[in-house]
Amino acid sequence: MARCEARGVRRDVSLTLLDGLDVAVGDHVLVHVGYALQIISADDASESWELFDQIGAALDTPEQGRAVA
Repeated sequence: MARCEARGVRRDVSLTLLDGLDVAVGDHVLVHVGYALQIISADDASESWELFDQIGAALDTPEQGRAVA
């Protein structure tokens, strides 16, 4: 198990699926439903957050010409 933090949210994450890999404090990991799936580079982590921010911004803006319920 590892204590992970993303944007100020901390949670415990299982490292079971990374069996045999050395995970160190400061490493970036891709997490899904409480399990670390793989170790990723700092650049890949940064790029992923950037893309998530763009998707979130696009979802916050109603599309032109469509009714919003």
